[in-house]
Amino acid sequence: MDANDGNKLDRDYYKRNQIEFEKLISGLSAKFINLSPDDVDGVINQTLKELLSFFNVDRCMLLRELPDKNFYQISHFETVQNILPADRIFNRINLNQSFPWMMEKLVKNEVVAIESMDQLPLVAAVERKTHFFFYNKAVLSVPVTVSGNVNSIIVLNSIKEARSWPTEYFPRLRLIGEIFTNALLHKDAQEKIQKSFEEIKRLKDLLQAESEYLNVELKQAHRYGEVIGQSEAMKKILRRMEQVAASDVTVLIMGETGTGKEMIARAIHNISNRRDRRMVKVDCASLPPSLIEGELFGREKGAYTGAESRQLGRFEIADGSTLFFDEIGELPLELQGKLLRVLQDREFERLGSTKTIKINIRVLAATNRNLAEEVQKGRFREDLYYRLNVFPLTVPPLIERTEDIPLLVNAFVDELSKKMGKNIERIPSKTMDKLKRYKWPGNIRELRNVIENAVVISNGKYLNVNLPSEKGHAVTEIITLKEMEYQHIVQTLKKTDWCIKGPNGAAKLLGLHPSTLYNVMGRLGIPTRRQKGPYKDSKTA
Repeated sequence: MDANDGNKLDRDYYKRNQIEFEKLISGLSAKFINLSPDDVDGVINQTLKELLSFFNVDRCMLLRELPDKNFYQISHFETVQNILPADRIFNRINLNQSFPWMMEKLVKNEVVAIESMDQLPLVAAVERKTHFFFYNKAVLSVPVTVSGNVNSIIVLNSIKEARSWPTEYFPRLRLIGEIFTNALLHKDAQEKIQKSFEEIKRLKDLLQAESEYLNVELKQAHRYGEVIGQSEAMKKILRRMEQVAASDVTVLIMGETGTGKEMIARAIHNISNRRDRRMVKVDCASLPPSLIEGELFGREKGAYTGAESRQLGRFEIADGSTLFFDEIGELPLELQGKLLRVLQDREFERLGSTKTIKINIRVLAATNRNLAEEVQKGRFREDLYYRLNVFPLTVPPLIERTEDIPLLVNAFVDELSKKMGKNIERIPSKTMDKLKRYKWPGNIRELRNVIENAVVISNGKYLNVNLPSEKGHAVTEIITLKEMEYQHIVQTLKKTDWCIKGPNGAAKLLGLHPSTLYNVMGRLGIPTRRQKGPYKDSKTA
């Protein structure tokens, strides 16, 4: 029997079974009516299995277009027994690269029916290689369009032999593809809605958790933070805080970097009448100038390129609470006038909107700059300065309150040792004297960093402190805790000739289990003796 006789038999078979195929389609349509999104994939796979049997092919697949428009992914497939599933060979196909001749036809919504690889034209040389790779002898690709675009493709593969494809079934396969596609689009929409609900719930839970966390954080900060102190300088600050807290007067908090200006602001909010709402912070130094306006005032969808949704600004979020401007001296000059208007009128408009929103906020601001000098230099608006400087508070540097150092050190040691699982019970008097004599150019922030490092490196009940260098009392560079860990572990490893285990090993000296030290070394990128070869310290090289 030649190929023509075989094709004739195939056509006779499809003609006799056309009624059965129509029943398959009508049954499929009935199945998708009121079908749960969770059941869509199962029904599609079952239908592909029926198509596999009806057309007597080896693979039957549904490919869906990915968002980048160049790739199609196998979303559903069925294969006969002992045939390698296509998804085992590839997960994503760039059809434009692998099947350029076929894609040119498919994007025009043309069915591509290849009855034998010998039918491929010379321009389809790339296809020929790709089909050979997938063992294909005959292929039928039926495009499925949605809103004029090819959204998915039904693909039938014969890998055992060449065969004919009945053209009278092409429209019916398109119809099946449209049923699949519409069901999947409906499923996608339902999943997006469900994800939206889940995201709303997640954000609600996050907001609740954040609120609870912040309440705990503020209480801890008020107890253990920079507000701790019995010096005359701090007693004066605490008295002035209590005087102003109950009012809605604007407070300008001034002081050097690291003196705890934000903690003072949190303490004022924490004892104010607005303490039941969380304080909202605006970090004027860290926000890019191009984003500050949107962060402050919010925006409407489409207010500018990239504004794909409405966003509430910090003014609106802080309504009924306290808004804290950290490093207010860094606020761009062009935004200072807009801020002044809000402080005067307590109203504003979102970007992209003409609707005026009224707010009830209390404003606190902090700066390490001399704003009066900034006004003289033309870098800060004079009217905004006077609007902020209603109740000034100047936080003293740590060197002016050295009698508070023991209180701060004990508070930090207690907090950090519990956090790190250490049992530090005593701080030697010599150590405390060293801490009191040091100049602390980085103020309380530097003190906390030093104590944190000390807790990390201390083994046993006594605190072991390494103070930064004080050459000429210059501002010492504060390195990160990770860098401190790195340097301390490398020094210990060098001392033990890179021996980790044993009574004289680095793990013993560091008070760690060897497996724990291995994990820490992996996290910090410190090689073992076997890995390092001729070791060269990358941090100092």
